[in-house]
Amino acid sequence: MTGASVSESTNTMLSSSVSSISTSVASVASTLSSSNPTDT
Repeated sequence: MTGASVSESTNTMLSSSVSSISTSVASVASTLSSSNPTDT
């Protein structure tokens, strides 16, 4: 059962990393668009 638990924690780590990355990307995108309102 060790394998299942390792896999579980890997999945959790991946999920939280993806969430953090998505949040960062959204934040950067919104900063860029608000600082360049005339773009496109």
